Amino acid sequence: SGRIIDGKLFGRGSTDMKSGIVSMIKAVEAITRTGYELRGDVLIESVVGEENNNHELGTDAVTEAGYRADAAIITEPTAPPHSLAITPITAGAIVMTLHVIGKPVHSMVRDELFRAGGGGGTVGVSAIEKCIKVVQSLQELEQQWGITKSHPLFRPGHFTIHPGMIRGGPKGILAPHMVSDFCSVDYLITHHPNQSYQSVRREIEEYVRISSRLDPWLKEHPPRLEWKWNWPPAEISPNHPMVRNLVNSHTQATGMEPRVHGFSAVCDAAYLNKSGIPTVVYGPGDLRLAHGVNEYVETSEIITATKTLALAILNWCGHTKA
Repeated sequence: SGRIIDGKLFGRGSTDMKSGIVSMIKAVEAITRTGYELRGDVLIESVVGEENNNHELGTDAVTEAGYRADAAIITEPTAPPHSLAITPITAGAIVMTLHVIGKPVHSMVRDELFRAGGGGGTVGVSAIEKCIKVVQSLQELEQQWGITKSHPLFRPGHFTIHPGMIRGGPKGILAPHMVSDFCSVDYLITHHPNQSYQSVRREIEEYVRISSRLDPWLKEHPPRLEWKWNWPPAEISPNHPMVRNLVNSHTQATGMEPRVHGFSAVCDAAYLNKSGIPTVVYGPGDLRLAHGVNEYVETSEIITATKTLALAILNWCGHTKA
């Protein structure tokens, strides 16, 4: 709605990431209104395509058109765990679909499928129930990741295997009076920044293959994994001049040194880095409020981010008084 209640600005996209776009624009506006002339150029970009990894329509199109810089700041919301943190690294993300097939039959003979003395798989197999077994095995792998995959700039357990959407039933007619013969689950996998797409893919494929051997039907009809897209991680050194510049600018604006940690999501920093533009993420908002009901951003964070960005631009570019 855009309403401000108790210092919170409510509205869809307020925290992810309209407030960040406002901070960029107002930082540059503040510099021009106070009469400073920069010794370097500043580009403000607001692009399409980021949410679904259509970077070729947005960020890549901009860099390929010749708009380049010595460094970049992306104003995505950097909480959790800390608001207005400096985040020089992101995880990687992969979208994968798990496909499991079954054997349809009338649901009134369900007892044949699993009761003692029944025909079992010779009569019918529920793709949904077999798919649930595979989902549970991937949850076990996710728990193992919480122990085996750690990074000093990310919270413990940050790297996850998220089942986001599920579809299943009998083909042709979606009705409960038939045993399902297909089930698919769409996953968003958040992986360690030091792991490659290929190694994550091999690890998950091997885990699904081995765990499926424990079930007679899945052993003979193994699940199929469809790999859709890969969002690479992004990383620059915590000692990069732009990171140090943001740390100093935030400290100058607030009197407090900011936290430095990994970015909780993925963003176009990966594609700016790939094009040779070192990129750091810093912006107002909290991802725990994004994509949900009653999304909001603290107005104080927008103001602090704007001050920090203005100072970072002045410090980076150098300036003279008009």
